[in-house]
Amino acid sequence: ISAGVDLRKFDLGISGEKIRDELKIEADQFLVGKIGVIRGWKGHNYFLEAIPLILQELPKARFVIVGDGPGFEEIKSKVKLAGIGNKVDLLGHRDDIPQIMAALDVQVLASFDGEGTPQVIPQAFAMKTPIVATKIASIPELLGNGERGVLIEPKNALSLAEGVLKLIRNPEVANRLVENANSFCLKELTVDKMMDTTIAIYEEVISSFK
Repeated sequence: ISAGVDLRKFDLGISGEKIRDELKIEADQFLVGKIGVIRGWKGHNYFLEAIPLILQELPKARFVIVGDGPGFEEIKSKVKLAGIGNKVDLLGHRDDIPQIMAALDVQVLASFDGEGTPQVIPQAFAMKTPIVATKIASIPELLGNGERGVLIEPKNALSLAEGVLKLIRNPEVANRLVENANSFCLKELTVDKMMDTTIAIYEEVISSFK
């Protein structure tokens, strides 16, 4: 059962302008973000490796990492060592995730293990934020095998960079994917749908013991 998204919180009417102002993102700059707990299998290292590859094509692009966790200081150090501190903002834990998603031009999920049904994907669908995500676990099915987002190879910085660039270079593709994703979300990924499906399964199991 996919994680349900609260459409009262992840509302399309929310603006990302406050976040873009906070990060000093100019009108002609693209903002690429990764949201989630910072731990090894979430793939932050591959995201960092992809950044210089993206900058080769889009030198004005900016990047944001949102979340805290056991790997925060390590990733912060790697950003500094890579000399990309002027391009990457680490925001730590934030409570304004809908606003941050609204500010992003592309959202990345780079995990290579440990994902069941990632909540950030339905949330991105609800906010019409274009998403690039790895081909692991339930993610290909959730992304409609590429009809609702760009699927990339896990542990592959080049694939990640190419996925991001595909969306930025082709706004018509990005728009088609987010429309597909949002329609799917409204139909299949709401909190109410999740609750109804969960209850139905419990009722089915209970009835089998009668």
